[in-house]
Amino acid sequence: MIAQLDAHLDLLGVDGNYGRIWSPSDTNALFATAYQGLRDTGRRPGEVVSLRTQCVERDGEDWALVYDNHKKGRLRRRLPITAATAWIIQAWQVRRAGIDLPQCAEGWLFPAARESSGTGHLTTIRLSQALRHADAGVPAPASGSASTYQVRSVAVPFGNCIEPSNIKAGGKACPIRFQCAGCGFCRPDPSYLRAIEDHVRTLKADRETAVALGADDFVVRNLSDQADAYRQVAATMCDKLAALTDEERSEVEEASATLRKLRAAAAVPVAFTGKAAW
Repeated sequence: MIAQLDAHLDLLGVDGNYGRIWSPSDTNALFATAYQGLRDTGRRPGEVVSLRTQCVERDGEDWALVYDNHKKGRLRRRLPITAATAWIIQAWQVRRAGIDLPQCAEGWLFPAARESSGTGHLTTIRLSQALRHADAGVPAPASGSASTYQVRSVAVPFGNCIEPSNIKAGGKACPIRFQCAGCGFCRPDPSYLRAIEDHVRTLKADRETAVALGADDFVVRNLSDQADAYRQVAATMCDKLAALTDEERSEVEEASATLRKLRAAAAVPVAFTGKAAW
């Protein structure tokens, strides 16, 4: 789906001008930029359409997107972004400055077309309509399907990751160096439950070794914290499995057994030691 949209950026918004005085090219530029913001940052649609005009900041060679997490009520959150994404937004900022906008749209990166707009900025409904038009006629996985999840995630130790920058890099750009058990973007896989329990035992043994070696406190503490975090991951999965019906639990266990056999046949390591991610 992403490949289809990337190949047809010129179709975004062409189903009708965005406001009577907007040119087709300006309309297309607005929706193309909003889509690329969604694609590159992984923010919620509501967080993208409500970006402020000065939402890109630079610190030396690093770029960050400043956005509001409306769901958690956390304002002016900072998200690292690539220079390419920053340039896309900046190009739109320049173009936006030349468009005659209603007063209510002042301050919004993706402005409303009319003064009567309640929000002052592009709505998620209008953005969704533009994306569906560009994707019309293309077979796409249904929302919530396994195929959609695979497109939006990458494999990490003991499960999958949905962190946008890591997905974009094919799983090779974890912002916290694969500390998956303590990351909200990690989605543990129940087929790794036994491996996680083994990993906890390994971490506890490593901790004892570190103590015996007289390692610094932060090393010992990190190993303890990792063991506790993975122990909690395993406990959470066990609780969720226990909450399933007998039929659902049987299906999950059967699928997990099949996946473990496939991994064993392929000789794919499942643990993460801190040296490499598999």
